[in-house]
Amino acid sequence: MGLPTDFAQLQFSSSELPERDRVSISREVFGRKVVHAEIEPNPDDPFYLHIAMRELPGLRTHVSTVSGLSFKRTHDLLSDGDDDFALLINMAGASAAAQLGRETSLGPGDAVLLSHTEPATLAHRTSKVAGILVPRTTLASFVDDPDAAAVQLIPQDTDALRLLILYLGAVQESGLGLHTPDLRRAVATHIQDLVALTIGATRDGAAIAAGRGLRAARLQAVKKDIFANLASPSLTEAAVARRLNLSPRYIRMLFEAEDTNFSSFVLAERLALAHRSLSDPRFRARKIIDIAFESGFGDLSYFNRTFKRRFNASPSEIRHASLCIDGPNAIDALGSPLPDEDASQEYWQGNGVPE
Repeated sequence: MGLPTDFAQLQFSSSELPERDRVSISREVFGRKVVHAEIEPNPDDPFYLHIAMRELPGLRTHVSTVSGLSFKRTHDLLSDGDDDFALLINMAGASAAAQLGRETSLGPGDAVLLSHTEPATLAHRTSKVAGILVPRTTLASFVDDPDAAAVQLIPQDTDALRLLILYLGAVQESGLGLHTPDLRRAVATHIQDLVALTIGATRDGAAIAAGRGLRAARLQAVKKDIFANLASPSLTEAAVARRLNLSPRYIRMLFEAEDTNFSSFVLAERLALAHRSLSDPRFRARKIIDIAFESGFGDLSYFNRTFKRRFNASPSEIRHASLCIDGPNAIDALGSPLPDEDASQEYWQGNGVPE
């Protein structure tokens, strides 16, 4: 289905088609001409197919939400010359795969590898599926016999698979690393590494992947844990290490590779969170001290100093600027003046907020 650039994107949704033609157009145009597969809907289910596809250097990805239907890559459709392997991750619902006389069923979070050089069937029951298509030559450089791994169930609790899902989520949600061709190549390499580790890389292949894709995915896991616990005063390097079953030293190495450290990253994210809250009209009535606490700060003086150093303005000034944008009567509408930072500091210390 060769898309023309190293960052091509394609979306297809049956809901945008005339209702009477949804099945026929999906089968003829999208099925046979784009993905080179026969689409067979379940006649008992309302037909629905939405797929978002992206091409990166050396791989393709897609996320599909489908009704009950099957994709069948038949003998007639093998002439396209596509020899990729597809790692398919069943994100929700249920799916079943069949190829080479083997069959397997997938629950939420499970994955399976299929070869595009052999006939195959992938059946869905109202599912959401993420797919990664990797060239045979790329995968063969990491895995001794990728064909032997085809149609073998990869359980959802496989460590490399979980890291792969997390990394794909970061790419999908934030556009991680997709701003320049060099970064897109790096992201594609990380995904290739994680696919190889998921299906079983050789010792040498695993060593290479561990220094690239695995490290990048673990850094994303660390950052996700930090974001989830940003407001907690007990957010420490050791606590994150325990939750993720990593060593504090390894976490330090991950951040050192980005020319930063755990504490600096946490501080920057807490300050950014506080700035967003102070600038958000929805939080006008919230005291600055409460915003500081909810952003993970346990010492108001420290919060004020670091905030002003970072943004060249005090929290009160940022709050005031955001209120002025909404008009001169914004403060009166709240029924109270802006919080006094000195008074807030006394309140903070008097209530024993942990540092």
